[in-house]
Amino acid sequence: MLGEDRHFYSVPHQYISKQVTLVYDTRNVEVYLQHQRIASYKRDYSKNGYTTLQEHMPANHKAIHEQRGWDEEYFLKKAGEVGKNTREVMSILLKQRTFVQQTYRSCIGSLELGKKYGNNRLEAACTRALAFGTKINYTTLRNILEKNLDKEPNQVSIDFCMPLHDNLRGDTCYG
Repeated sequence: MLGEDRHFYSVPHQYISKQVTLVYDTRNVEVYLQHQRIASYKRDYSKNGYTTLQEHMPANHKAIHEQRGWDEEYFLKKAGEVGKNTREVMSILLKQRTFVQQTYRSCIGSLELGKKYGNNRLEAACTRALAFGTKINYTTLRNILEKNLDKEPNQVSIDFCMPLHDNLRGDTCYG
């Protein structure tokens, strides 16, 4: 992790848990192990972000994703079975990280909310999240469902009438 930016960069899997040295400037980040460069990146300033290269993943991690059939199409298809707004939310979730595999847990969790609360409520929660334009993630959807906000109307109309009393002057006073 580059502490100044709070951004995480991957290293080849054989170097995980080894102490490495980061050398960086305004454009580049280089990772060294015992004075040998093991990775190089264009610097990414996004806070709490991840920059991961697929070739850095161990073979078993790659195989798990392939074995389960998890990819963008899989999650979009599953979300589309719930509804169009759930599919749109899933599309947003899948674009939140540079490396799409880092979004899979959030995608799985969001789909699991449909099993827990029902697909109709999940679709309503996604509709609400999209309507209010808040940051959309698993926690947002879970909070909407836990607080039953998906059952509330998306638009709040405020009807306010001024009470009639002696201090109000009519149009005859202005004239």
